[in-house]
Amino acid sequence: MEKINKFIVLAILWSVSFMSFALDSSEEKAFDVAKQYVLNELKWNCGEFIIELEDFILGEINTNTIILRAKHKDDDHTATPGAGKSIQIHVDKYSMEIIKVLGYQ
Repeated sequence: MEKINKFIVLAILWSVSFMSFALDSSEEKAFDVAKQYVLNELKWNCGEFIIELEDFILGEINTNTIILRAKHKDDDHTATPGAGKSIQIHVDKYSMEIIKVLGYQ
């Protein structure tokens, strides 16, 4: 019985870890800008990538920039996840233009 209870608790914690938080309107627009860039410029197909808010930023944080990660599915199982085709996209919060695109190493 104790093992079942621990399993249930772990299952709940695991499912909560995948919950997302509401985005503000500028973040929603930035996601759309990034998605259009990936589809039109990189020619990736729907289902080949996921766009996420970047959670690891080195250097100074610019509050006028929304930093996103476009992770390609081919990079999920590499020695360094994210390195390869995946990119980091910087979108200006006010103009909604891409100001920088970086590759991972």
